[in-house]
Amino acid sequence: MAANPHSSPAVPDGTPQKRPSLWTRDFALVCLFNLAIFISFQMLMPTIPVYVDRLGGNQAVIGLVTGIFTVSSVALRPWTGLGLDRYGRRGIWLAGTLVFVLAVAGYNWALS
Repeated sequence: MAANPHSSPAVPDGTPQKRPSLWTRDFALVCLFNLAIFISFQMLMPTIPVYVDRLGGNQAVIGLVTGIFTVSSVALRPWTGLGLDRYGRRGIWLAGTLVFVLAVAGYNWALS
């Protein structure tokens, strides 16, 4: 009979080990930061066409800017994953969060 994949791992003497808790402070913070970033991203996507339109772009330019934004966000993911594995997750995550926060804060000063 196969072992239950949801059971606690056992030490060599057969006694089950206590499973580590999933809902730690760090896990909750990562979830909250990811939620904030994904909400920001999803709020940004519908506003890009309006922003380009107000800057004087026609329908072709609006489509081009939206397409470039979307394709670049997908195209950069493999290199981001490679960088995360090579250089560590924390530093890249913090740098990415800082760039994202600065970009969002920059909208306050973008008058034209």
